[in-house]
Amino acid sequence: ARSVQREGRNTLTMPALAGSRAIPSRSGSSWPLLAALAVTALAFAVLLLYSWRYYALPWDARFDSDLHRRLRSSGSIGHLYGNVGLLLIFGNLLYLVRRRLVNVTWLGSMKAWMDWHVFSGIVGPVLIVLHSTFTLRTWPAIVSSVSLAIVVVTGLFGRYLYRLVPRVADGRAEPIEELASDVDHAVMALRAFGPGAME
Repeated sequence: ARSVQREGRNTLTMPALAGSRAIPSRSGSSWPLLAALAVTALAFAVLLLYSWRYYALPWDARFDSDLHRRLRSSGSIGHLYGNVGLLLIFGNLLYLVRRRLVNVTWLGSMKAWMDWHVFSGIVGPVLIVLHSTFTLRTWPAIVSSVSLAIVVVTGLFGRYLYRLVPRVADGRAEPIEELASDVDHAVMALRAFGPGAME
């Protein structure tokens, strides 16, 4: 039996047939993405352990906290959260540019760009929340926060749909001709098991 490896999917091999190919099956998410998200989540946990006593205070009581000068939105750390979060959100949009240049191989694989798109799309908004010190005191802040939350949720749903589309090794969608060929060979491989294999 022959085997073919495609992005994000293992291969299930069938008995060797004339001209047959392996039948691809989907696997889990990209391990570099999961590793990056795990490390970032750990870093956020440490930051929250350090600063939660400030965020848990009522708004008026925060002015007397020793952390106020650093963690307020205009403070040294709070300002850094906002700047890095904004850079990640803008950097997230670079994936849309990469999709327009799908044939420019030296820019990296579409799979790696999708991983960056997911990572920056999750971490950037979290940093913006930390920048806001978990408070929304104006209508522009409320509207922009709700809009950002909608973008993140719909983006995660889009990532789920992205996984359902068969892809080649560099992350590009598999051509329809190859998909049709996979279906034909899968049917031939099932028939090789006998009449009951198609039931």
